[in-house]
Amino acid sequence: MPRLNSQRALAKALGVAPSTVAGYLKKSDWPVRKTPPWSGAHVSKIKTWRAALQEDRSGKGTPTAAASPEAAELAHLRAQTDAQLKFERMRKARVEADRAEGRVMDHDLHEAAVVAITRLYVQRVRELIESLPARLEGEHVHNAEVLRDAIDELCLGIIDTAVVELDRVDDEIAARVAGRRAARGRKGA
Repeated sequence: MPRLNSQRALAKALGVAPSTVAGYLKKSDWPVRKTPPWSGAHVSKIKTWRAALQEDRSGKGTPTAAASPEAAELAHLRAQTDAQLKFERMRKARVEADRAEGRVMDHDLHEAAVVAITRLYVQRVRELIESLPARLEGEHVHNAEVLRDAIDELCLGIIDTAVVELDRVDDEIAARVAGRRAARGRKGA
C-alpha cells in the first residue's frame, strides 16, 4: 500500500468519511501518529483499534489502544453477531407485518383445507352412489352397477387431480419464495 499523505486518503483506505478520521485523530488513544504520512502497517493498526472502539461503543468492555488481535477478533465477531441478530429481527418484523396484512398463508392449513374439500366432495358423490339402487329399481339395477363403477373411477380421478394440483401449487409457492429471496439478495448486494 502506498503512503497516505492526507486525512482524505486515510479515510478512503479505511472506508470512512474524512470527518470520521478527523474525529479519530482527536481521540487520546489514537494508535499511530496523528500527522501524515501513514503506511499500510498504520492502516492495519487503525483498523484493529477501530474494531476495539466498536466494542467499546457497545459497552461490552474498554479495550485500550494496545488491544490484542484476539480482542479485535472478538469485537469483529460481536459486530457480526449483532448484525445477524438485527437482520433476523427485521425479517421477523417483515413476516409479522405480512401476516397481519393477510399476505402470508400457512402451507399446512392450505393443504388441510384442500384435502377436506376434496373429501367432502367425494363423500357427497359416494352418498349419491349409495342412493342409486333405491332410485333405480328393477331392470335398471345392472345400469346402477355400471354407473357406480364409473362414479368410483370419477372419485379416484378427483383425488388424483387434487394431489397433482396441490403439488403444482407447492411448486408455484416454492418458486415465488425463491424469486423473492433472490430479489432480496440482489438488493442487499
